[in-house]
Amino acid sequence: MDRDIKKALKSFSKISFPEKEKNFVLKNLERYADEIDSASGTAYYKTIFSLFLRQHTAVSLAVFIFIFSMAGMIPVSFAMNSLPGEIFYPIKLSVSEQVLGFFASISSDSYESWDFAVIDRRINEGQLLTENPKKYLTDNRIDSLHSGFASAIISAESNFDKKYADKLNEADYYYSVLEQKINRYENVISKINESDNELGSTESLKKISQDTQNIKNRVVAERARIQSMISNGNKEPDLNDDIADKGKTENQNNQPNDNNVKNQINGGGVEVKKGDRVPEDVFVSEDEKIENNSEPGDKQNLAPHGNKPTNN
Repeated sequence: MDRDIKKALKSFSKISFPEKEKNFVLKNLERYADEIDSASGTAYYKTIFSLFLRQHTAVSLAVFIFIFSMAGMIPVSFAMNSLPGEIFYPIKLSVSEQVLGFFASISSDSYESWDFAVIDRRINEGQLLTENPKKYLTDNRIDSLHSGFASAIISAESNFDKKYADKLNEADYYYSVLEQKINRYENVISKINESDNELGSTESLKKISQDTQNIKNRVVAERARIQSMISNGNKEPDLNDDIADKGKTENQNNQPNDNNVKNQINGGGVEVKKGDRVPEDVFVSEDEKIENNSEPGDKQNLAPHGNKPTNN
């Protein structure tokens, strides 16, 4: 047990903390704390601890990470040295990135950038795996990579849908960037697939490749829907409108036009000038008149286009 702990601590000591991420966390935290303290009158650190205690996952570890990051001693992010399948990778996804994501969520001008940054992290991790296929390309690592990527895409989609439901041009832009990210990830999967074929293991990659295609299809379809709404003046396509338009077209097709009336009248030897009232019996054959016991000239209930009339 002691040996395992020492091994974990040794790995922990090698983790680096990007200065940019540290400053990002502190800047947003200070702004958030100032706003809350001004409204509630609570102390700065009390607000910080209450903030983390309201989180639903890994509360104590999140507080632990934050306290030491304030002093600059250990990282908030385990990202740089943690790869899929390694001991700290789940902490990276469920704690470090969740903390960073929370601070991004209270900074409206950086949330989308953070969504894309998380996706880029997964892509970069995949690229690192391909650099040493024999060491890194195991089913467990590949599955872990793809699970993280799929979750990042879903999170980005959810955030875009909430924020840009009525801002279609912005939504279209962000979905276009999302599509580009997926294309990059597909290239990584393709490289992993080539390397994995040499290693003789492809079962996981078949499922991952198919799931990646499904993700891409979903994003492309959503972007197409958004572009359609933009073309329609921000109006969501309505099935009822389509049905109404179809019925209107069919109704118009069932109405006799001037040329049909003119041709049928002239074909019957009746000459009618513009403005004259058209006799109703011009569409009825002599046989039909006899069959209906009607004399030529009697008024009939006529159906359009010369359909057989019915009696009252």
